[in-house]
Formats: sequence, structure tokens, C-alpha cells
Amino acid sequence: MDIFRGGRLMKQNQNSRYWKTYVGETVKINRGGPEAKKGRLLDLGTDFLVLAVEKPGPKSPVVYYQLHHVKSVTSESNAEQEEETAAEEAENEVPEEAEKEKEGKTQEIPDYYFSRSFRSLLRMHAGEQIQINQGGPDSVKGLLLDVKSDYVIVKSKKDILYISMYHIKSVAGIVSKDDKNGNNQEEDCGCEDEYYLAHSYDRLFQVLKGTEIAVHSGGPEKAEGMLNEHTKGRYVLEGKKEAVIIEPGHVRSIKAKNANNEENSEENSSQEAAENGNQNQNNSAQSDEQKSKQDDKRREPERDRVYTQVTKTVDFHWKR
Repeated sequence: MDIFRGGRLMKQNQNSRYWKTYVGETVKINRGGPEAKKGRLLDLGTDFLVLAVEKPGPKSPVVYYQLHHVKSVTSESNAEQEEETAAEEAENEVPEEAEKEKEGKTQEIPDYYFSRSFRSLLRMHAGEQIQINQGGPDSVKGLLLDVKSDYVIVKSKKDILYISMYHIKSVAGIVSKDDKNGNNQEEDCGCEDEYYLAHSYDRLFQVLKGTEIAVHSGGPEKAEGMLNEHTKGRYVLEGKKEAVIIEPGHVRSIKAKNANNEENSEENSSQEAAENGNQNQNNSAQSDEQKSKQDDKRREPERDRVYTQVTKTVDFHWKR
């Protein structure tokens, strides 16, 4: 893959060399929006960066950004840093012990995962609760079930999602109060950890043909319907009111009916059919029994008549 995408790999290496000048500094990633975060640039991979967020809140203090989604980086100038430090020193004179504690807190570096590529980094998070994208309609929280060549499978509270790796802007771990207390009780969709599998995102569309799916978690491009192949490389979602032609490369995420649910529905339908068949057999048997009883009741008086007639004839001959 690296050889085939030689130009792209070289561009990524150039970007990583550019970003190395900011490692260890306080920067702001992006100017605005949900992906804008300020913090310390900790490390760099070939196609991602590691940022220690200044005010993480309940989320993980570390966010991993894909470099091709970073729109801008803002670095504080030396003059601004000197002014801030001078203002902080002039505001309060604290004891030496408190000052040492403060320095220790500011210099503390959180633990984080590191790997060469973003895909291998995601594989290190497999089996953990994560948040994909920091906000917006494409933000997803859930359990990372599997990581394939160019997409990931996430189990959220409502359903199972297949997310294109190219469209993932950032990833962060989720640190909840239950995790800190030692109680890991995350709510999920209540479904089994069974899902559709394919080697690539394009191949996944082939696997999902004839299945009810929904594309995109939100936004104006969100659509749902039965997935069918339209032309080579293109597919059509046939909904109740409209048909939407889509291209896999532009689809950020897919929500499909759980494979286990389809099997269960088939099993349930077969069980219902078997139960209905048994009921029909029982009903037919009961009706046959009732018919036979009715026939016996009809035949019994005929036998009596025949018997009385025979006895009379015998008695008649015996008296003579």
C-alpha cells in the first residue's frame, strides 16, 4: 500500500517534518469549530499528531488528529509567552512548596498511545470506549469492535456503525466516572457483537447489497433505504419516497441492520412457521377425531337395527 501510494506517503512525511518544529510547544489546532483544541503537541506519527488538551474536562486529556484534516495550527509567539508568564508572576506570590506543586502539574505529561500510522494507532484502541470526532453530526461515542484496512466498526448506544477511516478527523479515549471508580458499566445498543465483515470499505458495500442501511450519522447528506448497485462503483439507496445515488468514497459512515438480528428474525419466522404447522396438524388431528366419533355415533344405531333384525329371525326359526 505504501509503495502504491508513494506520492501520498512522501507528502505525509513532508507534513510530519513540518510539524516536528512544534513538538513540545503549546499550539491551537484549527481556529474554530468542534475540532478546535488548544494544548501541548506531544508527538507525531507519519499521518497523525498527539495533542495533550489543556482543559479536557470529562474526556481523555489526549486527542489524536489525522494530519490531512488539520486546517491550521496557531503557535503563541515568544513575546506573548513572556507577557503571560510575567503577568502570572506579578499576580500572586505563592510559597515555594505551592509553586513546586504548580510546576509539577503544568509539566505533567499524560499517558498516550503511539504507533507509526493512524490505522495501527486505532488498532491499539480496539476493545476500548472511544469518541470519533470531537463534535458535530459525525461525532460518535462507543466501543471500538474492529479495525479493518480503511474503516472501523463501532458499537454505540443505539446501533453498530461502519466508519470510513479517511473521514475520521480525530479520536480520543473516554474516561468516565465509573472507570475511575473501577466500575465499567457502559450502556450500549443491547445487541450482540456480530457485524458484517469485509476487507475494505468498497467491498463492504458489496456485502451490504440488498440490506436496509442509513448513510451518514447526520447532516443534509443523511439518507436511508435498500442498498442496490447502480453502476460500477456507484450504488443507489431506494427509499420509500426517493432513490439516492451514492459513491462509497464520499460516504462517511454506514448504519446497517445487525446481521444477528436478521438471523434471529429468520429463526423466529421458521419457528413461527413450525409452530403454526404443529398447530395445524393438531387441529387437523382433532378434527379427524371428531369426525371419526361422529361417524361412530352414526354407525352404532345401524348396527343395533341389524342385530335386532337378526335376533328376531333366529328366534322366529327356533320357535317353529
